[in-house]
Amino acid sequence: MVGGAAGSTTGGVKLATVAILFIAVVSTVRGQAEAQAFGRRISQQLVFRGMAVIALFMFAHFLLTLGLAITEDVIADHGFGFLPIMLEGMSSVATAGVSTGITPELSSPGKLLLCIGMYVGRLGPLTAVYALQRRQKPMKYRFPEAPVRIG
Repeated sequence: MVGGAAGSTTGGVKLATVAILFIAVVSTVRGQAEAQAFGRRISQQLVFRGMAVIALFMFAHFLLTLGLAITEDVIADHGFGFLPIMLEGMSSVATAGVSTGITPELSSPGKLLLCIGMYVGRLGPLTAVYALQRRQKPMKYRFPEAPVRIG
């Protein structure tokens, strides 16, 4: 799921995105109001963008796995099992090249879904980051905070 560094040609979620979310979790556990590490503060906007990128990536993986489960286990009745299909889906979205060996036996729609997954995995996270940066506008007003209990 996790690719290489920000400027690399790897697919998947970049290492810096995962590191920012890890720092945010550690800061929250320590009781700090903001994400901070190594004497530096990480903006909330960056943390939210990172969460959005990972959520979109996981949603793409979910849709791909669901599509593979439908095309292979329901329509083609191959009976591969859910775990190999899930691994093939994650491998294609992350463009990792790992396989359980079922790829040649997939149906044509399943292979097409893997191709789409590789394309989305290669361009999806990068495109999502740029799209989220461009959509950001200065706020003219702020809503009042809502006290929400989480747990």
